[in-house]
Amino acid sequence: MARVAVIGGGISGLGTALVLGRRGRRAAALAACAFDDPVVMRARAQVRHLLQPADDACGTDEVDRAVTDWLAARPGFSPAHDGPTRDQRDALIPG
Repeated sequence: MARVAVIGGGISGLGTALVLGRRGRRAAALAACAFDDPVVMRARAQVRHLLQPADDACGTDEVDRAVTDWLAARPGFSPAHDGPTRDQRDALIPG
């Protein structure tokens, strides 16, 4: 599995991947797949709770197979922003 650098807060506090193309799609799929697959969710939880580095937790064959299968079942999957825009956020939070 490709190595991915993460920064900032993202889905479940794990971060936003800074990668492009297929690797970026796969990194986003890892986050989305975790909601459907307990193996991937466990791996993400291990990273989120600082029990294992991301490369160790998410780089296993089992996680790789789960994400590959998840992507194969969703050929049209395209990463998208999942939160409010800055304007929407500012409209909800005063001052």
